[in-house]
Amino acid sequence: RKDLQTINPFLNPKKCETIFDLLATVLMYANRVGQDRRCLVLCKEVLYLLDQLKAITSKGDASKSAVARQGLMLKAEWLAKNLATKRHFVRGQEMAYDPRYLAFEFTYNIVLREAQVELVDAFMAAAQDPERGSECHQMLMGGGKTTVVGPLLALMLADGKTLVTQIVPRALLYFSRAVMREKFSAIVRKAVYTFSFDRFQDVSHQIYLKLTKAIKNRSIVCSHPTAVKAFALKIIEIMHMVDKMQYSQSYLHFRR
Repeated sequence: RKDLQTINPFLNPKKCETIFDLLATVLMYANRVGQDRRCLVLCKEVLYLLDQLKAITSKGDASKSAVARQGLMLKAEWLAKNLATKRHFVRGQEMAYDPRYLAFEFTYNIVLREAQVELVDAFMAAAQDPERGSECHQMLMGGGKTTVVGPLLALMLADGKTLVTQIVPRALLYFSRAVMREKFSAIVRKAVYTFSFDRFQDVSHQIYLKLTKAIKNRSIVCSHPTAVKAFALKIIEIMHMVDKMQYSQSYLHFRR
């Protein structure tokens, strides 16, 4: 609201709320149109499989007919699921929702699955409750960890006060970083950095400045476990050296 009033000082709070409501309506409509188009593509595929099944059945080939019937059933089931898809982030009779979910769906022309919304909600609740500590969940392959859950969490957690870091195995670092840069290069723009470190590298003030800049700009830092572990060990080594120096100085003072 403050941004709108900065652009146009003649807008009062009521008009700002109206603008946001109209914007949400447009986003929901556009996203539903994209879902309808996907359903139309599936309808054409179902019709094509029906024609194939009729042709195979007329030839009397029982084995091919069973395979075609199974494929048709799977495609029809997928079509039914898409037709019955709901917006799982809209809750209650008040139809309350987090606009960041809606913006994410509109930006990438997708409909968030129920499991994805529940997982993001769980991580957000853990992040807002310091007493809960760390949160760990498991998702099957194809559940949207890299392309949906990761970018959506990065969008919601990057608030200008928190450093958002995505740590993946070294073999997946380039792919995960490319996905992040692809997701945040359109409507919502965010810088994506790479954190690389080894135990033979010096800890400089530049590292601190870069990470601070990433926090302020709500950027995302991608890294791998080896780099993070090396950085942690380097910190322990520096603390040990500082402690040793303080002990040596106090010992010399005692001797004097």
